[in-house]
Amino acid sequence: NSNPKDIEFDPYTGKLYFTNDSTGSGIDYIGSVGIDGSNPVKLITTGVNAPTGLALDAEDVLYASSRHEGTVYRISESGNFTVYVEGMGVATGIVFDADGNLYVGDRSGTVFKVSRERQIYVFATIEPSISAYHLAFGPDGYLYVTHGDGGKGGDPYENGQKFDTLLGKVLRIDVDKKEAGKNYGIPKDNPFL
Repeated sequence: NSNPKDIEFDPYTGKLYFTNDSTGSGIDYIGSVGIDGSNPVKLITTGVNAPTGLALDAEDVLYASSRHEGTVYRISESGNFTVYVEGMGVATGIVFDADGNLYVGDRSGTVFKVSRERQIYVFATIEPSISAYHLAFGPDGYLYVTHGDGGKGGDPYENGQKFDTLLGKVLRIDVDKKEAGKNYGIPKDNPFL
């Protein structure tokens, strides 16, 4: 059974990295493929348990989160991996900011910030619901965080269609601005305020 979780494109090498989480019924792996067709699919490693999120740092090094271990691994091109940071619940989405800090989403709704010195901070907390599953920085510099719909799949409560709840939305936060006693700010043009 295949259960792809994330992809990450490397514009410098033209490689598309991808994860597969077999959910206990096959092989968990991280692979790559050249998007121009010149590079065949390559298996990078099978050693990361339940690989979920992928990110590249400023030096073009690949990182992967393990949702079963709450760990983020640094992965070499040869497939060797080492623990970069651990202890983050059900680690899912990961992304680096321009300063080299790593943000890690946890399905409980916590977004962790990991400094370059590998110190872990609770950066933000949102309502649990397969929260913080995917993280990305936009061209506007804001951090985008997906937020689950509150159901068991298929948005049974239609929260994705409602404007009175953050469930089933992509949240946008300003990591450079602290306000209202939080480590982040909410952009003034956020449609859900």
